[in-house]
Amino acid sequence: MLHLFKKRGNSSAPLLSARGKRLKMPVSDLALSLEYRGVSVTDPDYWYWCVSPIYDAQGRVHLFCSRWPVSKQGMGLWFTQSEIAHFVGETPEGPFTYAETVLCNDNLADQSWQRSPHNPQIYQFGDTYALLYIVQDTRVKKGGMKTGLMVSKSLNGPWTFAGSDGIVVQESEDKNHWTYHSCTGAENPAMAKIGDTYYIFFKAGRGQNGKMHYGYATSKHIAGPYRLCDAPRMDNISYVEDACCFQQDGRTYLLTTDNFGKNTGIFGAGILWEMKDGVFHRADAKIGFGVLSDYTAIPSGATFYENERSGKLERPGVLMRNGRPEYFYGCTRTDVLGGGKSQCYVFRIVSGKL
Repeated sequence: MLHLFKKRGNSSAPLLSARGKRLKMPVSDLALSLEYRGVSVTDPDYWYWCVSPIYDAQGRVHLFCSRWPVSKQGMGLWFTQSEIAHFVGETPEGPFTYAETVLCNDNLADQSWQRSPHNPQIYQFGDTYALLYIVQDTRVKKGGMKTGLMVSKSLNGPWTFAGSDGIVVQESEDKNHWTYHSCTGAENPAMAKIGDTYYIFFKAGRGQNGKMHYGYATSKHIAGPYRLCDAPRMDNISYVEDACCFQQDGRTYLLTTDNFGKNTGIFGAGILWEMKDGVFHRADAKIGFGVLSDYTAIPSGATFYENERSGKLERPGVLMRNGRPEYFYGCTRTDVLGGGKSQCYVFRIVSGKL
């Protein structure tokens, strides 16, 4: 295990992945305080990707994960065969035991056009749990993913779909709206409650790179209906995705990936965005996390799917405890176990600072 790196002078770029690169934003304390603890959830029969963590009242940790069967198609099956599985562990580092499959192709709200539930995000608001997810819209030839929501009084269910079909956010039918004909639909959701208003953050845009931004939809009621914002609310200059949301000291944050490194200067790093006056500005953003090799030595027997060796951590998840981030979860195509699959990793957050 690699130990934490120290800041060097007034520079905030001590991550190994930052060496020799011109950083475009400072490195957060969060990125510098991740301590690698190992693989979170894995088994030989499934690819695992998204992981969203939460504590229950008894102090157990629940993970809601997306997964699909191992096959020669590798990552490709997430478009058609993804499901959302629920795991429970006594500690944030596991081991985790399979509890149930919460959502799959067989129990979607509208099975005539919804497929492959994916990208789970779990949140608690008072005595209600909210489970966000996305589905593929088979009526659309390309893109068209939509954001769904289920609610429950218990992490063990039963879960109730919002509205008639579970869909709470989708692209606008108004040709003048920024989400109209979004090339991926309205997806990669995250959620927060600010004051008396529920926010669902989502990604949309008419082109992937340079035109894809985060915005939000709002409602006074958790199950909606939700109203789309009239313009993007993030000024990223290149593609970002995979938002998770957390709140600390009255402030609202998103963690996203920076897939191509053009926002941060590090290919595959994460971005910590702070919401100010309803907008996420690059000027206020910091590098939120590095890549896998910033936190652990990659063993010689590791495998890399499609030769993707960056160790880019995608689908970030933050486990909160007493109003502070305690653990970070991320997925990558780098498999330290040598199984040739994606793996989901867990990191302890040593510092409570951001």
